[in-house]
Amino acid sequence: MASPTITNSPTDRLADVEQRCAQLGFLVDSIAARQRADPEVSAQAAAILFHEARLLDAQRYEDWLESWADDGIWWVPIAHTSPDANAQSLALDDVRRLRERVAWMTDPAAWSQHPATRVVRSVNAVEAWFDGPDRLVASSALTLSSVRRGNVRVVAGRQVHEFVVDRSHPLASPFGDLRLRSKVILLIDSEIGQSNPGYLL
Repeated sequence: MASPTITNSPTDRLADVEQRCAQLGFLVDSIAARQRADPEVSAQAAAILFHEARLLDAQRYEDWLESWADDGIWWVPIAHTSPDANAQSLALDDVRRLRERVAWMTDPAAWSQHPATRVVRSVNAVEAWFDGPDRLVASSALTLSSVRRGNVRVVAGRQVHEFVVDRSHPLASPFGDLRLRSKVILLIDSEIGQSNPGYLL
């Protein structure tokens, strides 16, 4: 079953958004039906995901942003169903919005970020598959422990990453020639809501 493709029509941006959302839904739905992952591929992916977690924990956001493909999407759904262009999500950001989010989180004038939320991410149960030579899909369990102003919160869920190969500028990404095209975080308590979903990056 082939993943939906995005149209290149510049006159129908809504159709592009809807098709990109369909791709995200297809990506998430495909995980449960996949065969047992290759341990070597999973180990390669685990090293990448551990590195990403360390970048984010250290708030090295600019380095992290360099890992994204131009059409990258970060999605944190409320309901664990395929996203809809008009449905609510905790976050559904393209790369431009991710850059804006990071700029706000690191802005000295953003009083709600002072002090900044401190986060430690624990990534485990990593499985990964190559879908052809230029696409890597990974599924993992995620626990985020955070603290801000003495308030401690622990959230858990699963995350799905989609990486694509970009051989044009391999040294520009922390992950070599792999670029992050999709990152989906499926929180087990997503219906509760988040006062500041940015720390979920």
